[in-house]
Amino acid sequence: MLLVDDHPFVRDGIVGLLQSQPEYEVVGCAANVVEGIAMLHKLRPTLAIVDLRLPDGDGIQIINAVAEMRWETFAVALSAFSTEDDLLAAARAGAAAFVTKTATAEEVLGTLRRVVAGEDVLVQDFPAALRQRLQEKSLTEKEIAILTLLGRALSNRQICERTGLSENTIKTHLRRIFKKLAVSSRSEATAIALRRGLV
Repeated sequence: MLLVDDHPFVRDGIVGLLQSQPEYEVVGCAANVVEGIAMLHKLRPTLAIVDLRLPDGDGIQIINAVAEMRWETFAVALSAFSTEDDLLAAARAGAAAFVTKTATAEEVLGTLRRVVAGEDVLVQDFPAALRQRLQEKSLTEKEIAILTLLGRALSNRQICERTGLSENTIKTHLRRIFKKLAVSSRSEATAIALRRGLV
């Protein structure tokens, strides 16, 4: 697990919490965007917990870097606040969950376990109004093409063959498509493709 936060007290608290759990290993801590992105590429952690407000920029930059990786890393946004704009920005960047600094240890650990198990906790927990705002962000041309193939019930490997992209790249695009559509499964995305007349 990689933790990116500029407050030593917060870092120490989260590190101490996770080190008390046998399933987690803290492999690195960073205090800003530059360090965070460098350590992300060097360490390739399974989990990256990222503060949204850092001294040299926005934690969203790091979450975007996670989404562009060709290996499996789950990003969790961390913030003292949970405004709708923060939640939407985190979801659009590809964060799997959003944890506030006021959450209890049990809440944090429960969320992280769901994330590592593959759940899209952030979008699943969105209220209907916020899901609608998330859907307002349009898909790119490439994402529409992949959504169209998904709607034809093609597997990731078949989509790779049609597009010439690697399977990891397809997985990255699918995660972004799911985020933008505020869905958590291929079947839900396929239903939207059908409603939009893409298939």
